[in-house]
Amino acid sequence: MSNIFGKDSAVPAPFQIVLGAIIEYLGYLSLQHIIHYGEIQTSTYSTGGVIINFLLLPVAAVVIIIAFIVLFSLTAIIIRSLYIIVKEAPNVIRNEAVVLRQIWENRGIGKFQLFGGLSFYLHLRQRVVAYLLACLSIGIIAWYFVFTQHEYEKTYWKIHFYRNEPTPEFIFKPNISYTFESSADLHSILLNDYQYIVSKYMDLEDNPAVLSLIFPDKWHVKFPDTTRVQFIFYTDPINEIFSQSFELWADKEEGLKITYNDFIFEGVKQYPKTKRYTRTRN
Repeated sequence: MSNIFGKDSAVPAPFQIVLGAIIEYLGYLSLQHIIHYGEIQTSTYSTGGVIINFLLLPVAAVVIIIAFIVLFSLTAIIIRSLYIIVKEAPNVIRNEAVVLRQIWENRGIGKFQLFGGLSFYLHLRQRVVAYLLACLSIGIIAWYFVFTQHEYEKTYWKIHFYRNEPTPEFIFKPNISYTFESSADLHSILLNDYQYIVSKYMDLEDNPAVLSLIFPDKWHVKFPDTTRVQFIFYTDPINEIFSQSFELWADKEEGLKITYNDFIFEGVKQYPKTKRYTRTRN
């Protein structure tokens, strides 16, 4: 570690600071993992995740020790760098001022050409120009990234979940088709917190919320109004280790077409459509 973080290190100081900051951040994450270990285990639904969280404890302890050691070297590097900047800044500013004054005193087409012209100055200060162009490029890229992130709207989700783990709630926008696909057994769908049971294992007589339609593995739906949607699945004990998943697409129509009216109990039960799956007693 002393070969990387030290006065005689071959690694430039800026890279030492960046590397040290990364290590300190990893140390912070490790400390949070140890402090909130109980909460993390409580919110972990898979057996594999519980085992991984436990195995990360000694790793986190080692990272914290390394981060504590690096902290002293990183502090020394920052102080030394600040000292050099403060010490050398007046000389750099003074030299640049001399160059700019000479150019100003030799301004004019004839004099400036004798001095080498603009191309000579740009070649003389090509490192400065390179830094300016680099900063300009980084600024443009950063602005474009922020702008695109602000305008970006997600249209695809693939959710992995374990036994007894709640699935996220989605906002279905009005008049936009959403396609759902999953090989996991779907128990019910929550629309604005109202439960519609679509399980093939339940009969109409078992629960008034049971629809007379059996949803296939892949279907699409479009709602006339903004709707909060959440999916509930059957899970087995094996799903504490192996996750299940489902996929959701916006602006896509594939699989069986489901309409908003299909979620109206009486209409579905009294007038089932022949093109749909009908529910039968096992």
